[in-house]
Amino acid sequence: MIKHQDIAAVILAGGKAARMNHTDKALMKLGNRELISYVIDRVSREVDNIVLSVNRNFHKYEQFNLPLIEDCSKQFAGPLLGVHSAMNWIMNNAKEPALSQVEYLACFPGDV
Repeated sequence: MIKHQDIAAVILAGGKAARMNHTDKALMKLGNRELISYVIDRVSREVDNIVLSVNRNFHKYEQFNLPLIEDCSKQFAGPLLGVHSAMNWIMNNAKEPALSQVEYLACFPGDV
């Protein structure tokens, strides 16, 4: 059986949002909360480690107290690059006790 500590999660919030006037979609509010906060709440019930894939406005995402992962390329190549960058970050930090057992990566959009 897969345990919480075996899975890390990346929440993807690094898009350009070109069709939405370049607004950070994950930070748009629904009720009194940012969309991404709903995702974080739900994901945190399932995994022990969460990272946020972001490419701009880092200061706005610091409020969530999670590691912020920037794409390993500046090409804005889409969500798969965010997933790849998160995988690299987790592998490079695998000696940290919290990440030492991670074998799987669950991926979630930050704006739903």
